[in-house]
Amino acid sequence: MVGQVKITRAGMFISTPVPFGLGFGKSSRNQVPKIISFIGVEKDGREYLGAADEFAMVGWFDKGNIESEFLSAMTTAASRAVSTVQKYYNGKAYMPFTAARERGDYFRDMSSELNTTGLALQAIEAIEGRALLDALSRAENENATDFILDNGGFDLHKMSDGVSSVPINEILYRSSEVPRYLPFRYTVGLPDVICEADQIPDGESLEAEIKNYKLRRFKIKIDDDINKNIERLCQMAEVIQKYNKNSYEVTLDGNEAFESWDTLLAFAERFSAEPRLKTMAANTKYLEQPFHRDKLEQIHTEGIDAIAKLRDKYGLSVLIDESGGDFNSFESASEKGITGAALKLCKGAFHGLYDVAFAYAKSKSGKQHFITAEDLTHADPTGFPQAVHLFSAIKHVGHPELNGAFKTKSGYWLTEDEKKLAARTMPYLYEFRDGELRIKITGNEFPTADVLGIGLGGHEVCFDPMVDVPDLRKVIEYVN
Repeated sequence: MVGQVKITRAGMFISTPVPFGLGFGKSSRNQVPKIISFIGVEKDGREYLGAADEFAMVGWFDKGNIESEFLSAMTTAASRAVSTVQKYYNGKAYMPFTAARERGDYFRDMSSELNTTGLALQAIEAIEGRALLDALSRAENENATDFILDNGGFDLHKMSDGVSSVPINEILYRSSEVPRYLPFRYTVGLPDVICEADQIPDGESLEAEIKNYKLRRFKIKIDDDINKNIERLCQMAEVIQKYNKNSYEVTLDGNEAFESWDTLLAFAERFSAEPRLKTMAANTKYLEQPFHRDKLEQIHTEGIDAIAKLRDKYGLSVLIDESGGDFNSFESASEKGITGAALKLCKGAFHGLYDVAFAYAKSKSGKQHFITAEDLTHADPTGFPQAVHLFSAIKHVGHPELNGAFKTKSGYWLTEDEKKLAARTMPYLYEFRDGELRIKITGNEFPTADVLGIGLGGHEVCFDPMVDVPDLRKVIEYVN
């Protein structure tokens, strides 16, 4: 535990809409703004800065709202975060994630008033929490995961009896133990072009990405159009096996698309029985979120039987993502036979680590549970290095989904000088080329060397909140 927290200043910003190329269904957008958090803390008369960001993902966080109303809700919550953060932290002794659960509940409880989802508004706590962890670990001159381990971890006793006995060092590596490379999954979106011969100008096909970057780990989005999906998967299997033979891995993402268990089981039957998909089916690890996010609590005998059949007959363990919005969601899902959960940074690092601890405890008791990691398409130097840092430092987590290098632009809301600073301070992850900041892609894994320094993400904050650049980013709220 460190001494009393003194937050010197805090701000939330919204960026210009950033190009976004990951199609996830009818609600997909091709441009999405970022919400950026900036926090300064003081120690021994010196200020230390932390930052974090997330896409304000209209159409994913909230599929039932129009964009202007959704962004209004997000910016209102972000403004309230800045105006209340000092009340929650200043003058109090700090353990990592001291107020994370309380803050998460504070934002989720606004959802009815602001006419959006708790899943959307808890992203504000997620951004704030990472920025604060970044700043405080810098003040202590430690890598953020070492800072967590050296300061009591976080109090699992307050969360659940089921995780109270899990030692924090069983779920987190020290920075000196982090693997040198982080393998990742590449996501194939619903509208993505599969074959190189079919790709459009300024667009890449799955085949071209495989050829260019030797990809062999894939997350494939599907929906409830069984015939269309089977043919599309057959096309993908042919392309993937052309370059990888039988050596590749697949996960499927149902994208909340299946309205009935019968339709889902019919898809699983076709997927497992189709001769052209024999290798792909054998290499498929699990099925993510096939049912609507709100139906978790409505799963009864029929659903429980279907989940067991998917696992036992078809080898498809079910994993929750959008249904994992509450702190106890994974526990509720586990009671219905669901054994996996997605750790998404937009749900909060504290929430994710708790789910990791729950999966560890269940697996130790003989009921194998698992966690996969997803970053909601980070590419900016305020988010992508933090994703690489946390995903490589967390034990017992499958290959994360990291799509920012392929599906969006890096540093779209940064000035040219800020982009160049990011490239200089993170030379393994970034380069500045042709006037743009770009993530370096050398294969199906990212190096971790840049994220093992001080703070969360291992680098200095690369943008100056005092620079007035309204064409790139605008102030939502700022308190000095």
